[in-house]
Amino acid sequence: MTKVYCPACNEPAPVYSRSAKAETVDALYCRCVNADCEKHTHTFVALQSFSHWVEPRAAALQLNMMHLFDQLPAADKADMLQQLQASAGA
Repeated sequence: MTKVYCPACNEPAPVYSRSAKAETVDALYCRCVNADCEKHTHTFVALQSFSHWVEPRAAALQLNMMHLFDQLPAADKADMLQQLQASAGA
């Protein structure tokens, strides 16, 4: 769920409509519902765009796995190593 905040009061402002401006850009039409805001009931447009895909890299995954492995008790480490060696030899 996209959260948009009123630029005047920084409170959540519901999106009541959206329209595509480009292939990866949408205009979000929002309304401030904060009764204490000077822009209460005013509408504004916020732009939302797609930037890029985020995918884990093998090195980052390997570091995470090593960190988790280091946290295991010695007996569990030995058991895991045996299982890995058995699966590598198969």
